[in-house]
Amino acid sequence: MATIKKTLLEIVQDIMNDIDSDSVNSISDTVESAQIAQVCQSVYFDVISTIDLPEHKELMTLTGLGNSSIPNFMDASAITNIQEVRYNVSETSGEVDYKLIPYYAPDEFVAKILERDSSASEVILVADPTSGISLPIINDAMPSYYTSLDDRYVCFDSYKATVDSTLQTSKTLVIGTKYPSFTVTDSAIPDLDDTIFPYYIAECKSRCFSMFKGGPDIKVEQFARKQRYFLRNDRWKVKQPNIRNDYGR
Repeated sequence: MATIKKTLLEIVQDIMNDIDSDSVNSISDTVESAQIAQVCQSVYFDVISTIDLPEHKELMTLTGLGNSSIPNFMDASAITNIQEVRYNVSETSGEVDYKLIPYYAPDEFVAKILERDSSASEVILVADPTSGISLPIINDAMPSYYTSLDDRYVCFDSYKATVDSTLQTSKTLVIGTKYPSFTVTDSAIPDLDDTIFPYYIAECKSRCFSMFKGGPDIKVEQFARKQRYFLRNDRWKVKQPNIRNDYGR
């Protein structure tokens, strides 16, 4: 299948040709080519952080901590954005029953768990790994809801100690976004769909014209604006529903 994707070297060569610089065979050949490669890296992270790109949404897992002193906490540091969390609540080995776990804002979550009787047999006090503050957690039920108190750890309201001593990585299913890495090598291909590539390259060229030629190129700027408009409506390969506001009706 034809693709319009390019390696980093090809992008740098394209940019250097447009700004009338010497040709190179590697991004490390000249100081300028190495600088342009770094610009391409910066633009890449600007693009993926400011545009909701569907290609970076995927199925993932939360990371179990394997620490019985904080059995209801899991690590989400590798995930940029969580859209949905499910947990396998089946108590039968080899079976799958992924229950959707609702998210509560931190204040709602804390208010809800503080209603619990801390002297009850099924309630244990678990110290939040960031603040050290004790939270009343139920140890005889599968998770019912979750929050994140520090934007790194995911805190669930409960776990079932008779099934697992801590919440397990293999039992989580997360739909979310994870930002990919960007390798500054000749053969590296930025992790973007074909539809995003023209916009990405146009932005790289625009920034390089400003940095190395003292000002933008009108045609490059026009193309970049055109691509930004295009991306508002054509980022997804699979047709998305047209969601309309019902204005409370």
